[in-house]
Amino acid sequence: MQDKNLLPIFFDPERRRWPRLRRAILAIGIILSLLEGFLLISILANPTLPSLPLPNYSIAPSRINHGINWRPEEQHHLNKSKHEFKKAVIQLERERNYTLNQLIKKTRTTRINHRSPLIFSYYVNWDDNSFSSLKENLDHLDAIIPEWLHLDNIDGSFREDDTIRQQQIIKYIRERHPNFMIMPLINNWQENKWNSEIVIRVLENNKSRKKLIEGLISYVEKNNFQGISIDFEDLPSYAQPSMLLFMNELYKATRIKGLSVSINLPAINPNWNYKKYSDVADLVILMAYDEHWSTGVPGPIASMGWFAQALVQHQIPSEKLIVALANYAYEWSSHGAAQEKTFGEAILTAKKNGTAIRFDRESLNPYFDYPVNNNLNRVWMLDATTAFNQLITANAVHPRGYALWR
Repeated sequence: MQDKNLLPIFFDPERRRWPRLRRAILAIGIILSLLEGFLLISILANPTLPSLPLPNYSIAPSRINHGINWRPEEQHHLNKSKHEFKKAVIQLERERNYTLNQLIKKTRTTRINHRSPLIFSYYVNWDDNSFSSLKENLDHLDAIIPEWLHLDNIDGSFREDDTIRQQQIIKYIRERHPNFMIMPLINNWQENKWNSEIVIRVLENNKSRKKLIEGLISYVEKNNFQGISIDFEDLPSYAQPSMLLFMNELYKATRIKGLSVSINLPAINPNWNYKKYSDVADLVILMAYDEHWSTGVPGPIASMGWFAQALVQHQIPSEKLIVALANYAYEWSSHGAAQEKTFGEAILTAKKNGTAIRFDRESLNPYFDYPVNNNLNRVWMLDATTAFNQLITANAVHPRGYALWR
């Protein structure tokens, strides 16, 4: 008799397990085959998904006209002047959008510019966030343009803005980057408005003009700055000869001293001869914002069509061109001038009022409305999306650099 302890553990002399094992293997094979088939079908098949009502955004505006629509029969009810005005607005928008589309095409076909653009940033003493931003981004900047000087008197004198804060900023920068470019800005901002009269009086007087130039150079040399930036705004056309004379004299004086001079110019203004000013400055900063400004009618701050037109309508050499972008908002109410807000303030306003921020498909600028005393306030703003679109578009003209105004 065979000892059972010597038999294999799974020994089955009657072969009862084999049919069951064979059926189990067959079942597993069938299941795996079916799974393989379903997997193959899911890869090759193109399922029909439900359509979503999502807007089709692109860098180019989606429509030619800027919110002006009327049926043909309604044209008969328009008087001649209104009809001509609407036609002019539509024609202007067509021209702007054509310019934008041409620039977009150029960005796709032009060669890559291997020269790294200079990155400038404006700085202001009156906003604590400006210093915080400077600390965070200093290593990525080539220069700052601090708003530190204001034309103060018709004799050509100017005042400094918060000298204690100035020295704090200078110390902070030079401890980290001893040769960092600082180009202080002088403007004609007085009592919350642009004082064009004081600029005219100073520049038309030889003695005052000379005092201003000498004072600026002395201030720059005393602080070991690399140059000066001029921002005289709201000047009438008859002041342009004096302004050009001033810039010519300043440019010659700074070149002798080995200093640089830049001038800030409005994006689109026929009063300013961009070619002539580029001849008397090392850099021309094109302020590509304020298409609609605080004391004007509500509207986008820098629509893409308008921005594109600003890039091509001047004759500034690319090696001198600095394109200034913006990151702020205007809030228009039912009465009075708009209130300027920082981007952060605009976002908080929308959040506080439970209002959704919308993206205007014509201007490609964001905006929102919210109720105030039975009226709607409209807030137009510029953000990272607008800056991205602008950078892509501006690349077609190969500017020497970019600047950012908060």
